[in-house]
Amino acid sequence: MLRELGRGAVVIGGFATRIWLIARPIAIPARATADVDLGIDRHELRLYSDRPRVRPLLEERGFENAPSDETLRFTKVVGARKERFVVDLLAAKGQSRKHPPVIEPGLSSVAAPGLAYALGRRPVAAEVVFGQDESGVAVQLVRLDGAFVMKAALCSEGLRQRPDRRRSDTIDAILLAAACLEDDEATAALARNRNKSEVRAALRWLDQRFRTPRTKEARRVEAYLDELGRPDGGAWAAERAARLVAACRSARG
Repeated sequence: MLRELGRGAVVIGGFATRIWLIARPIAIPARATADVDLGIDRHELRLYSDRPRVRPLLEERGFENAPSDETLRFTKVVGARKERFVVDLLAAKGQSRKHPPVIEPGLSSVAAPGLAYALGRRPVAAEVVFGQDESGVAVQLVRLDGAFVMKAALCSEGLRQRPDRRRSDTIDAILLAAACLEDDEATAALARNRNKSEVRAALRWLDQRFRTPRTKEARRVEAYLDELGRPDGGAWAAERAARLVAACRSARG
């Protein structure tokens, strides 16, 4: 399905975070994730006609949109343990959350903060290898700076209120910020686009919410790193946040 949709279906969210933190290691293990989020580029797929395209591809492969699920969520039972494999479909902002954007006829979604910037940066082709048999899957992956902007902008807007979601989003955002510091292309892209609304919101959140190691966001990161046996996680998070914000502000252009 991903091969057929090409650049029109971009891997984002927690799965993209995990891929990038393995590809650009920062000496902190990537957080596990339970689903796959896809950013749908309606322009790339030319989804402006009355002919559905994404839903049929999912349904042909055994995915279902149960009445109890949100419209954007498709699931499939897999494996001997009958686990649910979850795929969420998201679109770029443009309409309110009360009136979510329609990906195609009969398939609505939610507007994902930062996705417009991420799609504008164009995805990068990646080969993701799974398991001991090293089976590979080709994906279109959101760029590193786009992954950071999406997570930080999501935190900035406060759309997810469940404590576990706030925790995981905050952790992902600061780990991606640290990875951006180690990637010249990602840092340069953030600096170059720092006046765009979604990038500006992401950097403002980073600056305001990690001013000291004792903010609630820094303490979330500290608690996570404590679990991994790493002390002073709040100070580490505040230092990385300050460095990335300073690098973006000081760049020319």
